[in-house]
Amino acid sequence: MFHVLCSNTIMKQTYETGLLAEYLCMLRLWLTGWQVVERRHRNRQGEIDLIAVRGQVLAFIEVKARSTVGAALASISAEQRDRIVRASLWFC
Repeated sequence: MFHVLCSNTIMKQTYETGLLAEYLCMLRLWLTGWQVVERRHRNRQGEIDLIAVRGQVLAFIEVKARSTVGAALASISAEQRDRIVRASLWFC
């Protein structure tokens, strides 16, 4: 029972950290002139954390809460990048 409780607590903390990271990312985008048009967009190809537009640029954003940019980049696998691309093509 303790193991399950501990595991659920860690999952909840990770989820909440992810929500905070998404919020902070949205704030940064807004402050730099981007308009977030969708959050947590889901389709049959996958999920995209944020979709934002500025001028004629449409951006599909995967949010990662990591201690460094390098760690965040390293945490996205080739399979995950492919899924994001497929989901973005489905969106367009």
